[in-house]
Amino acid sequence: MNIRATRRIVNGVAPALALLMLGSLAAAQTAKKSDYLKNIELCNGSGRTSFAARIDGCTAFIESGEGKTTALVVAYNNRGNAHAAQGAYDQAIADFERSIKLDPTYAKPFNNLGAAYVRKGEYDLALKALDDAIRLNPNYGGAFANRAGAYLKKNDYDRAMRDFDEAARLEPNRAAVW
Repeated sequence: MNIRATRRIVNGVAPALALLMLGSLAAAQTAKKSDYLKNIELCNGSGRTSFAARIDGCTAFIESGEGKTTALVVAYNNRGNAHAAQGAYDQAIADFERSIKLDPTYAKPFNNLGAAYVRKGEYDLALKALDDAIRLNPNYGGAFANRAGAYLKKNDYDRAMRDFDEAARLEPNRAAVW
């Protein structure tokens, strides 16, 4: 083959190969993006997602390194909730504490930390976390309800009733659940 023919083949094939390679890279990024979105969906517990799948989704999202701080705060909190639902309170507490460390102004992980401590029987730690949740969000009925539960466990019925009343005032539609 002469040099001109070889050059024409190379010039004709090279762009096609480049497009194929770029297409492969785009496909790989799409798959990764799809996994990223799937992990977020699992972590948020969309549908009837099992607790194990939620934990796996949150873990994959956290370990991906792609989430912004706000998203990581929610992911740790969600994974903590899934651990707590499975009765793995030490793992839940560790996740709630990570969430709090990333954003000490977000009341939900403080509330969830307090609820986990109540379930572990560590009522003083629960009260501290729940006080922080209420300080951060004085209209958080769930935190008042959880704090009432901690006070009940400590046989402090007056404080428990005040907190249950406040929880019912703040969230009257949920009062029957508490």
